[in-house]
Amino acid sequence: MKRLFLICVLILSFSSTVLAVDYTVKITADEEKVLESWLGFGGVQVWLDNAIKGKINKRLDATIEEVTDKNPSKLTHSEKLDIIKTTVLPTRRGRDGF
Repeated sequence: MKRLFLICVLILSFSSTVLAVDYTVKITADEEKVLESWLGFGGVQVWLDNAIKGKINKRLDATIEEVTDKNPSKLTHSEKLDIIKTTVLPTRRGRDGF
């Protein structure tokens, strides 16, 4: 079984410290072969990184829209993170009611 690593940077709202968190996804050699046939050799890690970054950016923009009157498309990534640092984010349970 091969391990693929992705690193996500989480910004904690109660601290200015940036922590890197490692997530491990285990796939078999056959599963990797299937993905590489679609993504190209070495493309699996890039695809995973981009998928995580894309989800973070979508949620970041949605959160900016939910908690401010600002247009996220007019803000830099750094400005968005600065807003999030001072925002109390709802939990999924609190947001979705379950």
